[in-house]
Amino acid sequence: HARVPWKCSQNPTLSYWVDNQRRSHKKFKSGKSSGMTEVRAELLNKIGFEWDKRKSLNRVSSPGNETQEQEHESFDAASRNQEKNQERWDKHYSELVNYVERFGHARVPWKCSQNPTLSYWVDNQRRSHKRFQSGKPSGMTENRIELLNK
Repeated sequence: HARVPWKCSQNPTLSYWVDNQRRSHKKFKSGKSSGMTEVRAELLNKIGFEWDKRKSLNRVSSPGNETQEQEHESFDAASRNQEKNQERWDKHYSELVNYVERFGHARVPWKCSQNPTLSYWVDNQRRSHKRFQSGKPSGMTENRIELLNK
């Protein structure tokens, strides 16, 4: 299933990412700017993504409902997803390095016309860092903080 609870102790990064997708989807549906697109929403729908956080909390499967094969498939899919997320993070980090080389600083404005995706990513890094510092689930890691502080 794709009902990841908000506080998933096995994978807090995934929990944070899922919550972020839910918030982005809600903004997208109301016509507000977000990182969600029709394509992303469709991909998440195909895997049975639960958009309502309350429903995901109420429909926790009981032990023994999944076979070991299903559990391994879920784990493999999560691992592939983490790899893709890391690849995307590395790509955006490289774009930030290029920005710094070009402009001499990493203060990417919110509405950066040269690279709006970079603006959004930098804002997400700032929010993730703040959550990380306060001990909340976040996609931020010590390694990423070190890279961003260079």
